Amino acid sequence: MGLGKRRHLAGPHAYDRQRLRDTMHSETILEKIIAQTQHVVLRLRVISVRCGPQSGIEVSVSSSPQQQDFYPSTLVRDRKWHNLSGSFREVCLARMQGRSFLSKMEHLMAALTT
Repeated sequence: MGLGKRRHLAGPHAYDRQRLRDTMHSETILEKIIAQTQHVVLRLRVISVRCGPQSGIEVSVSSSPQQQDFYPSTLVRDRKWHNLSGSFREVCLARMQGRSFLSKMEHLMAALTT
């Protein structure tokens, strides 16, 4: 993010060095909002990565069901437990762009957040 122009100015609106150091290390309101939004968006989709010596790398993606017909019972009261039985779809890594597994995962995570 960087410092704003007002923080660099001299005069009555200028910050001292300690205040500048504190603002650089603390989270701004915009950063908090972005982190909360990313948390909500990322909870809608789940990525499962399994790596075995014989099976190789398997990547699966599950989307949270957007159903409104959830009826709480005596056993399941919270809506989040309704997502456990979601179906996973396997991702074909050979068809994805990117040379390494890491770059392919970055592309996949970027696609899921948009």
